[in-house]
Amino acid sequence: VFGSALHKAVELEIDPVNAEKLRQLLEQFAVQADVSLDRIDESDITELQRHLRVARDYLDELDAPVATDERWVHATLEHGEMYGDIDHLIVRDDAYHIVDYKTNKITDPAELDEKAQHYEWQMRAYAVALYQNGSPEQVRATLVFTETGWTREFEWATDELIQQGERLDEIINTILGKHS
Repeated sequence: VFGSALHKAVELEIDPVNAEKLRQLLEQFAVQADVSLDRIDESDITELQRHLRVARDYLDELDAPVATDERWVHATLEHGEMYGDIDHLIVRDDAYHIVDYKTNKITDPAELDEKAQHYEWQMRAYAVALYQNGSPEQVRATLVFTETGWTREFEWATDELIQQGERLDEIINTILGKHS
């Protein structure tokens, strides 16, 4: 519920000081997730405001002539397909920049690095999908951990994206082989 509310608040460009709008958003996602509204209190609103400020501050620092939020992507591989929603995508002539918000409550740098490695495959899948759909020279991905404001970045050139697509296909083939 919290992460969904944060993503939607960024997408709708809600001002972090607008506590009432953020409360409505949290309540909307709580209802959709069948979570009691009694579980939402002022501390949740304050936390959402803080996380939203971190995400908005990061985006405001970027020079983004063309950007979109919640961009759906799709990659077709020999043994399957991958789908996903990129939180924020910046499009340049020669490169894409993926921004993905993570609301994990991690404050230890070593734990954060470990979690970033866990999310790297998600970023790789997004990068492969973007490559298939637009052939950029480069894809950059930034994980923004909104609990701390820390970021972790990944970057891939065209040849790496081709190899990643092949590797992801091998993984899908292995998974499918185990379930057939």
